[in-house]
Amino acid sequence: MQGGIYVIETAMMYRNGKATTLGCDAMISCVQRLYRSVVRLAGDRSGNLAVMFALALIPAAGAVGVAVDYSKASQLRTRMQDVLDAAVLAGLKESSSTLQISKASSYFQSQTSNNWGAAPLRRVSQSTSAAS
Repeated sequence: MQGGIYVIETAMMYRNGKATTLGCDAMISCVQRLYRSVVRLAGDRSGNLAVMFALALIPAAGAVGVAVDYSKASQLRTRMQDVLDAAVLAGLKESSSTLQISKASSYFQSQTSNNWGAAPLRRVSQSTSAAS
């Protein structure tokens, strides 16, 4: 040991179950190649597009979610306004104001329980006939 520096003359390496020795020059060469590879990898910008795309995908997915929610809310608002207009028109057919309000309220309540005026689902029943 000279000046606090350890000098390694040989190192053991196992290949195919056999112990082989490497000199200092071979180990230094391996470390230098590894260092150069790490430096080259750190400076490489060719894969930057994939990383940027992955990071940009997160806010893009959020924007799509907001757009879908806004579309559904706008559609519900339009349906609700249509049902309300139809309820008011149905109530106008009555003669007294209390009957008008009750008719409009009942029509509005019946349509809101029907998915805001959506067309009712049809039930299809199959009748089987026995062939003789």
